[in-house]
Amino acid sequence: MPQESRSLTRRGILRAVGITTVGGTALAACGSEDDSPTESLFSFAYGYDLDSFNFNTLLGSQSLLEQAAIVELFRPSIAMLNWDNYQWIPLTAEEVSWESDDLIIKLPSGMQWSNGDPFTAKDIAGSLNVERVMNSDSAVGWSDITEVRVASDRELVISFTRRYQGIEVDVLRTRISPYSLYHEWMDRAEALLAEDRGYGSNEQKKLDEELGAHRPGQADFLTYGPYRLESTGNDVIRFERHPEGRFGSQVTFAKCEVRNADNKEATRLLLKQEIDYSTHVLSADSRDILHDVEGIVELNTEDLVGVGLMLNLERREEYQDRRFRQALLHILDREFIAEAALGINGYYLPTADCGLPNRHIEQIYDPDEVDSLIRYDTDHEAAKRLLRELDWSETEDGWIDENGKLVSVSVSAPDGWQDFEVIAREVADQLRSFGIDAEDTRMDGTDPWTQWNKGDFEISVRHWGNPTVPYHYGSWTMAWFTDNNRTDAEPGMSFPTDEVDTSEFGQVDLNELYRQAREGDTETQAEANRKLGIVFNETLPRIPIALNARITYGIEGVRAKEIDPGEFTNNNVYEDNPIMLRLMRGELELA
Repeated sequence: MPQESRSLTRRGILRAVGITTVGGTALAACGSEDDSPTESLFSFAYGYDLDSFNFNTLLGSQSLLEQAAIVELFRPSIAMLNWDNYQWIPLTAEEVSWESDDLIIKLPSGMQWSNGDPFTAKDIAGSLNVERVMNSDSAVGWSDITEVRVASDRELVISFTRRYQGIEVDVLRTRISPYSLYHEWMDRAEALLAEDRGYGSNEQKKLDEELGAHRPGQADFLTYGPYRLESTGNDVIRFERHPEGRFGSQVTFAKCEVRNADNKEATRLLLKQEIDYSTHVLSADSRDILHDVEGIVELNTEDLVGVGLMLNLERREEYQDRRFRQALLHILDREFIAEAALGINGYYLPTADCGLPNRHIEQIYDPDEVDSLIRYDTDHEAAKRLLRELDWSETEDGWIDENGKLVSVSVSAPDGWQDFEVIAREVADQLRSFGIDAEDTRMDGTDPWTQWNKGDFEISVRHWGNPTVPYHYGSWTMAWFTDNNRTDAEPGMSFPTDEVDTSEFGQVDLNELYRQAREGDTETQAEANRKLGIVFNETLPRIPIALNARITYGIEGVRAKEIDPGEFTNNNVYEDNPIMLRLMRGELELA
């Protein structure tokens, strides 16, 4: 079964959903927080808790600021994806290219770690080998690597068993750790791979455990981007220019900083013009009060990911029947919910409920095909007909199931995720108005992924669509293979993917269709994507509410002359942030 890769679960998902956590108690500052920098400064807001961070850079999301967009400025990925044309923009690399099934990475000359050591292809090879060992065979790309070969200090060759669109995504998004500090684990990982004792072996589990226990000090937090760590503190983390790092001679700001801020604090900092850029998901009310701030710029992107609901099919037998899921979608006034949660400019509605963002619907279906899909407008009479087919009955006290029991459901959202909380509240309220007793509940806001994977929910607000890559198959990854491992330990949604009955295609194997959509030739991909959208439309593995119009904020004219994504307007701000890209390349000028 396809699954999220280690790099996604540890690094990418928090940025994909757009939520930051509230900063709490933290380590003592390694520098004075009262010393205001006098040199040119770029200031970014992000919620963090120093107690949860580690200076071990091989630990993914547990490493310092790994999930913040600003990580590109000190530990950039190998390359960044242009979401308009699917081309890779070299970051750590100077050049990225394919030769048959070999991915070639070439490095710039003279690049150094922040301690003065040369940055070489051996650092990348070691980092990639650790990722190969720590990712399961079903994670996209990693199990297809047959060899990582250091051709020279500045060139690396990654050999794959095959090549398909996006197979290299997680590889090129890898952040690099120094071989000089992590050679023990990197060499062991390489040896395990040579002995075919990778993910799941006892040796891999031991390596993972020992690596997780490694706690280096701040002095060993080596960076290779245009900035290096200067000081850490409860309120601010500061970086200074690293001239010998990648793009170190191009950035225009002498320093950059991260101000610790939850959504409320980020709004205050924008109001007072104390930061230059924020990727926080602000409430509609917060956004309203920012309109009159001098220099404020609102960056609005029609994202490929949306908000909706997912059901745990094991909680009620009726959830396993698509007619219940169809009825649920007919009950909801989705535009009302979206506007309440995301604000007038914070969302857009899907043109069809087939699991795809609008941009991809237009690429896969012609208008007549879109018109032939099932429409799920708000229609309470249609919902009632579907529920009666399930032997439910409407009474003065509410809806009762086939056993004569009053139906009561729970709609959950992660605590502190403002948009999700509003959605849960509005969904529960609309269900009660329809006659289904519904409770609005909260789950752990710091790690809801564990609860989702374990199936610790009944109905939960969750994403649908394409949060991490712009390829069509990313939507199917989210629809059927995220939070749906269907194992004893991690049952997730418990939604079947092998034998699924459909009215148009009979019984289909979604695993095989997904493989074709991801790996087939152009014609095979197109047909598989078309079928999967139709299957989604009928079976509704997730309940789409709306797509995100991703809004981020900048302040122009105070420290930065402009905050502008340039030609990368459609880039996902959590995966491939265009502001950080332009800052690295020296394209953001001082005010």
